[in-house]
Amino acid sequence: QVPQMAGKGAPLSIRIIELEKLLNSTWSATEQIMHGEWLFRASGKYTMRANSVLPQGAPPYGEPEKNIDEAISDVVAFYADRNLEPIFHLPLPIYHELSSYLLAHGWVEKLRAQVQVLDIEVTQINSDSVLEVSSLCDAEWLAVQGDEMLLTLMETTPARYYILKKNGEAVAALRAGIRDEWTVISRLYVRPEFRGSRIGQELMLLVFNNLYSLGITKAALQVDISNEAAIALYKSLGFRKHHEYSYVIQSSES
Repeated sequence: QVPQMAGKGAPLSIRIIELEKLLNSTWSATEQIMHGEWLFRASGKYTMRANSVLPQGAPPYGEPEKNIDEAISDVVAFYADRNLEPIFHLPLPIYHELSSYLLAHGWVEKLRAQVQVLDIEVTQINSDSVLEVSSLCDAEWLAVQGDEMLLTLMETTPARYYILKKNGEAVAALRAGIRDEWTVISRLYVRPEFRGSRIGQELMLLVFNNLYSLGITKAALQVDISNEAAIALYKSLGFRKHHEYSYVIQSSES
């Protein structure tokens, strides 16, 4: 049997929903509640993915438990109770109609991003760097990243935490969420003084070699469509666009 390629096989709408569920499973909110097929998520203000409503049902609106206006009102009330900004996370194009409905009723798009996927292969790489890995987010990793505020959120789901060192000095780090044969790459960070020297690419290739040895053969990540440098890096590694998604927020004037 030929292994199914990342992001291939099922109809696009099903693939998108399944991939979004995968992404959610490796970056899970501390509070998650289903309202019909809408997943309400809250995590104390840190990251929009963990503080937004993700529709998961059939188009056009993702199968909320109530009519669309009442369902939207429930979203507003849910986040108001938690002193958070109401946000929809809308995978596209399957929820284009829901996006259009919200925009027509005073909501605004805050950010547009891509989900990209990759079939992992072993790459021969000449490197004098040292790759360190842990299943826990330790103080050294946090010192590179400065992600102390996200510690509780990151440790809610299984992941591997990588640090790239040169001459004993930590120069880059990333988080690789783990689910079955998939990894979801996030929190990639290269120290400013080492940028422009292909450190990010070196780290990613070494990480993929490590993950492949564990039987992990598919990778996914999310990237802001305005981040041209990151998109160029991921393209050089073989990532391909799977779909886009939009964060839509309630306008202060609506």
